Amino acid sequence: MRKYMTKEVTTTTIKIAQVTVDTETGLPKVEQLEPVIVLGTMSKDRAQKRINKDFGMGVTIFGMEENTYTYKMKVADFIKVAELVQDENDATLEEEEEEEE
Repeated sequence: MRKYMTKEVTTTTIKIAQVTVDTETGLPKVEQLEPVIVLGTMSKDRAQKRINKDFGMGVTIFGMEENTYTYKMKVADFIKVAELVQDENDATLEEEEEEEE
């Protein structure tokens, strides 16, 4: 039996900034905000919709970066913390993954 199991996980880092108008000069002012990290890959359009939902209008994306990391864990530890799946064709498995996004 294998001692370790591995899993690749891709994340997308969305770099965002808030655009406001400076009341003194009337010029746009851009303030960089903390990046948002989401699981999986994401198109720029979908990312902007998510940012609008989370932060409201006036926050824009100025960069996106995808990273894939490989994680490992002892199989014995995985079995201790994982949830046992009785039916591999269970449709709720996909629904749960979509909800996490």
